[in-house]
Amino acid sequence: MSATVVLRELARELAPELRRLAKLEAHREIVRSDLLGVGVHAPRLARAHAELVAVHIAEVSLTLSAAARLALRGQDVQAEELSELRARIDEVRRMLELDGLALGAEVAAALASLARQPLAQWPCALELASLSVALRPNAHSRAALAAALAARGEWRSAAAIALAALSRPRSAAARRRWLGRLCRWLERLGEHERVARLRSA
Repeated sequence: MSATVVLRELARELAPELRRLAKLEAHREIVRSDLLGVGVHAPRLARAHAELVAVHIAEVSLTLSAAARLALRGQDVQAEELSELRARIDEVRRMLELDGLALGAEVAAALASLARQPLAQWPCALELASLSVALRPNAHSRAALAAALAARGEWRSAAAIALAALSRPRSAAARRRWLGRLCRWLERLGEHERVARLRSA
């Protein structure tokens, strides 16, 4: 049985998890601005504004992914790492204010908690990663979500994310990383024969 056949079988078996995870990628409100309605009268300005919003969305998503990774490590996190994250959050807020944008309530609450509360009182890693992937589904946010799910023992859901990532065009190095994650989580599910097939490809 080839690795391709194994991946196809897994795609069929993990379809329910893939559908459930797709719902997390529904865009959540990150910014509010009066400029969001200018498109009818000034399409060029609207396009520029949309690009600006996209930059902020990307930065907040990356910040939440980074926070999710720290939350997973718990007591192993160094004070310097927390300081760096909080400085990043301060910068995100400052740039949003300079550009006349405001965070949506859900994201604002998460960032406020990260900025003020001790790590033990942060939103859980899964909540942070889910927000990140909802804002901007990409390799960083999906990796954070998969790791958070795996940490809770949700191996099928984590494997489904890795499988979906392997179906997207990416570099050879990124593909190796996702394949390694998929094999690790499949082993937790007792899929040793399939893992051997994938690793021998």
